[in-house]
Amino acid sequence: QTVVTLQSTSQGDRLVAYLTANSQPQPSTQTLRTFLSQRLPDYMIPAIFCWLQAFPLTPNGKVNRKALPPPEHPPSETAKPIIWPRTATEEKLAVIWQQLLGLETVSINHNFFELGGHSLLALRLVSHLRESFKLEMPLRQIFDYPCLAALAARIDRLQQLRQLQMPVLSAEANAPTEPLGQREEIEL
Repeated sequence: QTVVTLQSTSQGDRLVAYLTANSQPQPSTQTLRTFLSQRLPDYMIPAIFCWLQAFPLTPNGKVNRKALPPPEHPPSETAKPIIWPRTATEEKLAVIWQQLLGLETVSINHNFFELGGHSLLALRLVSHLRESFKLEMPLRQIFDYPCLAALAARIDRLQQLRQLQMPVLSAEANAPTEPLGQREEIEL
């Protein structure tokens, strides 16, 4: 049986899955993540998994969510090896993630949602991207590029496309201007 709640932790709000198991041994966190990743989008996968002997119940037999214990383990930041940012975009994005997720270290191979990101934090991330990179990025792209390196590459690509769309002024455009009636063509 499983109950998933949004819990406040020292690293911020996290999706926490409370589980009970009929069989032993219990599946590993990585096994659970792999299983869920085949059925759910990344943002719906809990950041923390807590095993319980039994769920606390209300007098009428329903799960007492208020009586669930606080999560024992913060999301594992070291589950993947740390790879430090290699580009300015990755560095800037890592700082944003650290602030939003309340983490000291973020690797470029980390997944926003595995670190505890959820849809509300993804909205805040979009706002930070707009501010920091002067870039309008649809919320959907946070879900499509949840890995820091992939999102940084997407940001770089969008910035390159934006630069290609800006008009390029020719050297003649900087020359003294003639009245429009005397000149047949204007280069932009």
